[in-house]
Amino acid sequence: MIKRLLFFIGMLICSAATFAQETTSQILGTVTDGVTGLSGATIVALHTPTGTRYTTTTRKDGRFNLANVRVGGPYVLTVTYVGFKEQKQENITLVVGQDFVADIKMTAETKELAAVSVSASRQNKTFNNNRTGAQEIITRQQIERLPTITRSIQDFAKLEPSSNGLSFAGSNPGLNNITVDGADFNNSFGLSSTLGGQANAQPIALDAIEQIQVNVAPYDVRQGGFTGAGVNSVTRQGTNQWRGTVYDYIKGPGTIGYNVETNKVPRTDFSYNVLGGSIGGAIIRNKLFFFINAEQNKQSAPATGFLASDATHPPQNGVYSQANADTLTKIANILKGAPYNYDPGTFAPATFQTNSYKVNARLDFNINNSNTLTLKYNYLKSYADQYASTSRPGSGQVTGGQPSNNSIPFSGAGYRINNNLNIWIAELNTRFGNSASNKFQVGYT
Repeated sequence: MIKRLLFFIGMLICSAATFAQETTSQILGTVTDGVTGLSGATIVALHTPTGTRYTTTTRKDGRFNLANVRVGGPYVLTVTYVGFKEQKQENITLVVGQDFVADIKMTAETKELAAVSVSASRQNKTFNNNRTGAQEIITRQQIERLPTITRSIQDFAKLEPSSNGLSFAGSNPGLNNITVDGADFNNSFGLSSTLGGQANAQPIALDAIEQIQVNVAPYDVRQGGFTGAGVNSVTRQGTNQWRGTVYDYIKGPGTIGYNVETNKVPRTDFSYNVLGGSIGGAIIRNKLFFFINAEQNKQSAPATGFLASDATHPPQNGVYSQANADTLTKIANILKGAPYNYDPGTFAPATFQTNSYKVNARLDFNINNSNTLTLKYNYLKSYADQYASTSRPGSGQVTGGQPSNNSIPFSGAGYRINNNLNIWIAELNTRFGNSASNKFQVGYT
């Protein structure tokens, strides 16, 4: 029994270490009568797209907290108290890991007002006391409106002022912590500085992302595991309104130009295609919601710009290698015959594939006004063809199997990098009265 208990405690510790990033937001503030705080005022935050209600009451000093609230919006915040008029704040949008402050001044019910003028000012996005360190938040609205070249999180993470690509404040990109809904999406071997790892596959489709949080110097104990930046994404969820999208992005030789003034660029045979779709809605209105996104990214391109030289194309730096096509053909024929019976593949121009397949799904269940349960699943299958590594024996003038002015490798000398992920997450958010809340999250990767 003791061993089982220790094992369970260890699992919880590992879970906390692995899933340390923030996935929710918080509404807090004070309710007063203009002079003192009102104790026992009722606070209701309604997430209008899903009908989810978060309820609490003010404490003795009039303060209140609604913790572990889902990000996004719009929200309607309603405050009621006996003897005072109901107060509302509408069109509230919450961002991940950042507090929304709502200080409410109640007006006596018996007071007659000919007109009511409500004014508000937006807090400085960069400097305010509700932020927990230097960070940048990219909302769904920004993702839809801002341009993207690679359709990746990287295109939006660079909005953080200290960013230089994926280097933040001068740090090495390998020191970042990339997470989705708190789950680790880092390159396990640390051999690539790109967001997609060595397989060059984006961990999640843009269509499945609700918000992106870039933390450079957080002061929140729930966020850590990096000395560069924490790039955390929160996925989208279903609402009462059913919505679906289908998209297809195509690029090939016929979509680009080849003439630059009097120069003509050689035509390259390549293909790029991103095909995907998503659907979300309510299984039970105001109670149970789902969202699913699936996407495939298929790329095909020449493995190298170097070509084997021949009688009509002598060696030329940067184009035709010293490796001769006739010689390479003779070598291939010898290897194919007895006693080797080995097909080394083709020499330049060989074609490499870089493909990825992604699925993101989540189920949101409003158990009651105090408990919400979310189940999330992320799937990634990706691979990229590569030439043999330059670190193998024999590297030097022949560059260890890489195409160059001195060598042309056979395609069979290369290899394929695989990067596959299966991630399951369960998250239970609970509010205990008006003074305590808890998030229980467990995941398996």
